[in-house]
Amino acid sequence: MARPSSCMAYYDGAFPLCGREIAFYRSRTGAASICWVDVAKDKDTEFGLHLGFAQAISRFHARMGNAQLRSGPDGFAALWSTLPGFRWGGLFAGRPPIVWVLELGYQVFLRIRPWLQRGIADKSALAKSTHP
Repeated sequence: MARPSSCMAYYDGAFPLCGREIAFYRSRTGAASICWVDVAKDKDTEFGLHLGFAQAISRFHARMGNAQLRSGPDGFAALWSTLPGFRWGGLFAGRPPIVWVLELGYQVFLRIRPWLQRGIADKSALAKSTHP
């Protein structure tokens, strides 16, 4: 029987920056205990209580083993608390006032994310068109 996940991480794999970051976490010790959900690939999936597709794609979320849903920097703190090499970061980042400051930075990131996504897509397209 499969061991239940300690955490479910919901991320936007269609956003290259997010995909790279999640790939990094997935390569770490302890990542096998996390259920990784690429919401961009699962548009028609129900993501559980209080998490629809629009909400899930808009920012990072983590659902802990106790079903508690956390998002943004608080979600990252939850994720980090499950990864052995990152637990200290989870403890630090998940506490007020640190999490509040991180949330302000995350809000800025979310506002420029569409611009970043277009810029990354444009660079990818340019690189593909210049290489045979």
